[in-house]
Amino acid sequence: LWGMQRVDRGFQVDRIGMAMVSLPGGTYRTPDAARAFYARLLEKVRALPGVEWASLASGILQPLLTNSAGFFFEGKPLPPQEQRTEYPFESVSPGFFETIGATIVRGRAFTEQDHAQAPFAVIVNETLANSVWPGEDPLGRRLEPGDGTNTQAPWLTVVGVVRDLRRVGEQPAGVPAQVDLLVAREVGQRAHRRRAQQGRALAPGP
Repeated sequence: LWGMQRVDRGFQVDRIGMAMVSLPGGTYRTPDAARAFYARLLEKVRALPGVEWASLASGILQPLLTNSAGFFFEGKPLPPQEQRTEYPFESVSPGFFETIGATIVRGRAFTEQDHAQAPFAVIVNETLANSVWPGEDPLGRRLEPGDGTNTQAPWLTVVGVVRDLRRVGEQPAGVPAQVDLLVAREVGQRAHRRRAQQGRALAPGP
């Protein structure tokens, strides 16, 4: 834990509790049922004594890469197939950046208005913003999964830029340490909480 705290990961590693959550498919058969469960979970965690923030994420604090995809950036030429990049991404709930103490350097964090019926919102890190839109304002720019040929792929609109975030722990060879994109959508693998008092860094919560 001391070694983790000495590395600048773009967020605070102290006073954060983390727990993995897995819902049985037979009980929670629909997205609405899962959303209702996670809403109740966050409400209960936020009511615990000493908890300042609570949120959900698909795995951003974990050392292993959990999600990645290629993206087409509107108005930018598509690189040749052999030069295309897979960007690590995670989905997080409103309050996530406040929970881990990450810094939004442009735009805004996710809010409750970024729900399942709203247009897709995405927050990118500084490295991606500077790489794709050098000298430009990334806010309001759009991207979509794939190579731009799928007319059914949803457009994601950039609403914020976050300071680069590095995953906790040692990275396996070939696995990117940074998380490039964060998407506002329902998630349900890990719950995070920030406590007011000093506690163990990234300790699993009860």
